[in-house]
Parts: sequence; structure tokens; C-alpha cells
Amino acid sequence: MSRSALITGASRGIGRGIATRLAEAGYGLTLSARDAERLEVVADELRAAGAKEVVVVAGDLADDASAGRVVTAHADTFGSLNALVLNAGVGTAGPIGEFPMRRFAKSVDVNLRAPFSLL
Repeated sequence: MSRSALITGASRGIGRGIATRLAEAGYGLTLSARDAERLEVVADELRAAGAKEVVVVAGDLADDASAGRVVTAHADTFGSLNALVLNAGVGTAGPIGEFPMRRFAKSVDVNLRAPFSLL
């Protein structure tokens, strides 16, 4: 049986590094991030590194529909999930009194609500 993983924030940094390790171990991967072009480049690298199959789903996890597309794409391709890497996240620095509510809402959506949507 093939192993599969879904990785958010997979186009760079820690998410890309984890995806590379899983590819080298032969996992099938579903990658999610906002930048479709960057995801395609990473997907090609992961296939070359040994990933059995790579599915790319670009979108903003603050949007419920994007999270749903990621889950559906993974389920349609792999059927099961062996690893879920919740690497996507946003934050804002500065005094709380100057923290705009739209940024607060985005932080909650990406950092808290999206992970539950992906389960």
C-alpha cells in the first residue's frame, strides 16, 4: 500500500523541506500553497526526488472552498491519508490596538479554522 501526505504551505521553507523528505521516502503528495507557479516547480522537483505522485492545489486556506478543494483532490487521488503537515500560517506583528480586524480574521481562518477543515 502506498503512503500519502497532504502538506500545506508546501511551496517554500519548512513545508518544502518536509515535502522533499517525504518524496525521498516514496510518499504520494498533495501540495497546497497560494502560488500555483511555484507549486508546479516544487512538484517537478519532488517527482524527481522520488514522490510516487504529486497533486498540486493552489489556493488561500482562509477560504473554505480552497480547503475543500485540497481535501477532495487528495481523497480522489490517494483515497487515504497517512500524514497531514499543517505548515501554512499567517501572523501580524505590532501593538494589539493597531491590529486590524481583517488581519485577525485572516489569522484565525488560516491558523485555526483551516486545519480543522482539512481533517
